[in-house]
Parts: sequence; C-alpha cells; structure tokens
Amino acid sequence: MSTVTEPSLRRGSVPFLGVLAQSVAHIGPSAAIALFVGFVVGETGSNTWLTFAVTTVIMLMVGYCISHFTRRLANTGDLYGFSTKGGGAGAGIVTAWAQLLFGIVTAQAGIIIFGLYLADLLTNAGVPNNRGFLALWFLLCSAGTWWITYRDVRLSARFMLAIEAFSLLVILFLLVLTLFKHQGSIFDTQQLKLSGFSVHKTLLGTVLIVFAFSGFESSTIFGQEAKHPTRSITQALVGSVGLVGLLFVFSAYVMYMGFEGTKYNLATSASPLADLATIEGVAPFRYVIFAGVAISIFSVVAAVLNSTSRLMFTLSREGLMPPAFSRLGKRTLTPVVGLGVMTAINVVTAAILLLINQSNLTVYGYFSSFAGYGAILAYLIVSLAALGYLYKLGKLRPNHVVVGLIAAAALGYVFYASLVPVQAAPFDWLIYSFFGTVVIVAIVYAVLAARRSPALARVGSSVDKDTAAEQADELQEADTARELGGV
Repeated sequence: MSTVTEPSLRRGSVPFLGVLAQSVAHIGPSAAIALFVGFVVGETGSNTWLTFAVTTVIMLMVGYCISHFTRRLANTGDLYGFSTKGGGAGAGIVTAWAQLLFGIVTAQAGIIIFGLYLADLLTNAGVPNNRGFLALWFLLCSAGTWWITYRDVRLSARFMLAIEAFSLLVILFLLVLTLFKHQGSIFDTQQLKLSGFSVHKTLLGTVLIVFAFSGFESSTIFGQEAKHPTRSITQALVGSVGLVGLLFVFSAYVMYMGFEGTKYNLATSASPLADLATIEGVAPFRYVIFAGVAISIFSVVAAVLNSTSRLMFTLSREGLMPPAFSRLGKRTLTPVVGLGVMTAINVVTAAILLLINQSNLTVYGYFSSFAGYGAILAYLIVSLAALGYLYKLGKLRPNHVVVGLIAAAALGYVFYASLVPVQAAPFDWLIYSFFGTVVIVAIVYAVLAARRSPALARVGSSVDKDTAAEQADELQEADTARELGGV
C-alpha cells in the first residue's frame, strides 16, 4: 500500500499514452507549425529547417538532463522538484517562479489565439466577428478547459491525444499534398545549400522555437498519477521532443518549398497554412486547418492547466503556497483550487483585453515572449541542476557534463540574443520585467536563507515522499506478480 497519508492525486491512473499526450499537447505542434514557422523564416530564411533541427537537438539535450531525474524520482511539481534536488532550495524556488509565470501567461495567450482562430473560422459561416462573440469564444475555451481538466485526468489525457492527432493529420495531409504537387525534385537546393548560414542567426531563431517546444517536460507532473512513472515519464520526455522535432523540421522544409516562386510571402503571412492551401489549389481546406489549429490550442490550454495546477498543489503541500491549493476534488481527485484560480485569471485577463480592445495577435506575441523567458530559465537551471544531482549520487560522467553544459550555454545564448542588441519596445521591458521578478524572488530567498527559515527545509520534500510511495507500490506490484506466478 502507498505510504502517502497527505492529499494524493489519483495514483497510477494515467497510462503511457496519456503521459505522452500531456507532453505533446503542451507543445501543441499543430499550433506551433501554424504560428511560428513564418516568424522563424523572417530570421533565418532558407535555413529555417536547419534552425528547427538545431533547436530539436538542444531540446533533446535538455530532455536528456531531465531524464536523469525522472528515471530515479517521482514528482508532481514539474521541474521545480528536480531543480531543488540538484541545485538546492534557491534553484528550486526560482524554477518554481519561472514555471508559474510561464503557465499562467501561456494559458492566457492560448485563450486569445483560440478565440481569434475560431472567430476567423466562423466568420466564413456568417457569424459576426465582434467583441461580443469573441468574448463568447474566450469563455468557451476557459470553461471547456476547466471542465475537462477538473472532471478526470484520464479523460483530459485521452481528449488531448485525440484532438492533437486530428490536428496533425490535417496538417500532414496538406504537407504531403505540397510534396506531391511540387514541380521538380523534392530536394530543394535553395534550402540544402545553406546559403547565408550563420551560427548567430541560427541561435537567434531558436528563441521562438524553444517556446514552441516549451511544456514537453510537463508530463513530469504525473509522478503520482502515471502508471510506472519513472519509466513512462522518461519515455514521454524523449519521445515527445524527438517526434515533434522531426515534424517541425519536415513542416518547415515543405512549407518553405511550397511558398517558393509564388506571390505569397511565408515570412509575412498572417496564416501560412491557409495560404499554402490556396497555393496548392485546395483553398476550402483552409477552414479545416482553422478548426484543427483552434482545437490544438484548446488542448494546449488544457495541458497548461493540468501542469500548473499540479505545481501549485505541490508548492502547497510543502507550505510554499496557501493550504487551499492542495485541496482535491472528492470524486475527481484533481487540484480544484489551482484549476479554479487559473481559470479565473484567464477569464479576467480576457475580459480586460476585450474592454481595452487589445485581444489581438500582437498581444499574443507579447504574452508568448514573456512566457517563453520563464520556460528557457527553467530549462537552463534544470540542465545545470542535473549535473549537481549526478555528482551527489557519484554518477557524474564526462558525457553528462558535456551535454549539460552545451544545453545550458545554448539556452544562455538565447537570453543573450534577446538582450543584445536591445530589442524594440515593448519587448525590451518585457524581458527586463521578467528578470526583475526573478531578482525579487532571489532576494526573498536570500532573506529566508539568512534567517534560516524552516520553510526552506520543506522545499523539494514532496519529491522524497512521492518517490518513496512509488517504490513501495512497485515492490507491492512485484510481490503480487510473484504470488500469482506461484499459484
């Protein structure tokens, strides 16, 4: 029997496909392809596919670093608990703050883009595109994602897997059609000769792509709920980045090739996939694409609610957030307070943006940039924390050091590229304000450390409890299997 006596999520309820669905849905590959390929083309031109490939390798390195934790520890606090185990309470607290900001802001950005895409789709069906209907679409996304994540974690996992699969099939159909209809060889010399390539431009292009990958590690929050978490979560980490990375590279390559020699500009297109459908003579298919991207974004928001509410649950278990956040639904065993607070923030933010007439793609870009900084900082910290963790275990090897330092250096350069040269307003103050909040959190930690606050002793403690409970469950399962085998 489990040794956990405090509030516990539904143990062992999420199978591997559900764990994988959480990671893939949080990435939202369909939405990322629709939204980010064109932006990256503006930075790296015909080398966009290579930029996606390089970023995939970087994220695989980050996933490799995280896997050193997931193979040994069960966790419900995303990267927060892992950073604590490898880097101490200070690293854990900063990581928790970065991930809270990332989750809260990403959910709001997702609701905005969901409403805009759904509005574009329904406008063609005669539905007015005004603030009243946009408010309805925002509310639909907020309420729908709350219900699906509150009702049952297994239901939300199956739902996210189904709708992301549909969205990807829609996009893959268009990309394969582009390949078949393309005049000449599928080996595009303009892209493959790497003209104009530079390391700086390539790494500068990774800023957006890292945000596109962000959330792949969110399956780590299933430390209590996954079946065999130390195995299934590790597989989901590497599998999600590898599969989605290949899809990103393929999509960037084919989309660039599809736009070549046409009157359309991939770098400036407001809806690249819709324009690609027009180029290939299947313009009505754009409506299927709008629907697919909209529901993909819905799954992203659901995945964000899953991960961030469980981070809040974990912080509450350790006394770092109010006790109410560790409250679970009596029948659903989901973190009801965290889900409710996240949804309330989403609704209030959407209402404010509507009132000031700022619910648009530009604001979505601001939210995405701010959220992305949180994800990048968390990845940088956990990549270095993995080295500290392996050193404590006496298992640190040269290959671990090389991978961890390369991942951290690449992510550090992403921050450097965002600061030098100074970006145009408001992107300059977005990154300054993000780091301003991080500095405040670091100062609070320093004060607590100087006062030898007992609160710091509880930081990361839930990881030990969950790991012990998982080990006990694994032993009981093994004993049961041996007993049945002897019957």
